[in-house]
Amino acid sequence: MGIVAISDVGDVMMIRQYRHAIRSLNWEIPAGLLDIPGEDPLECAKRELAEEADLEADHWDHLMTLNTTPGGSNEFIQIYVATGLRPLTHNYVREGEEADLEKRFIPLVDVVSAIMQGNIRNQIAVTAVLAAYVQQRQL
Repeated sequence: MGIVAISDVGDVMMIRQYRHAIRSLNWEIPAGLLDIPGEDPLECAKRELAEEADLEADHWDHLMTLNTTPGGSNEFIQIYVATGLRPLTHNYVREGEEADLEKRFIPLVDVVSAIMQGNIRNQIAVTAVLAAYVQQRQL
């Protein structure tokens, strides 16, 4: 699941964490795996937003379904837009590669600019943020 979490002022919650496979820090949206048997995709998205960003949201909209690497895998990811954000009453204790993640609200237009300049290259973040940006401009 991937979550484009947009604040009331139009800022997007971005997560920066080290990814060993690319040996660098990577800007991403909150995201995670549907790894609890029987878990509903929306409930998974809510859990991931809480675990990675210490946030919950009042409104959830399904934005899209993506095949991540259709040439080599049948994996897909559901992307949601979360609004009406508020902080959790408690923060999660993060371990492993998530222990050092950085959370930051960044204006949506700045995230789009960073994508277009090649500074954000995470495929899921790029696709989800650009789609959310287009969707907002059409409303």
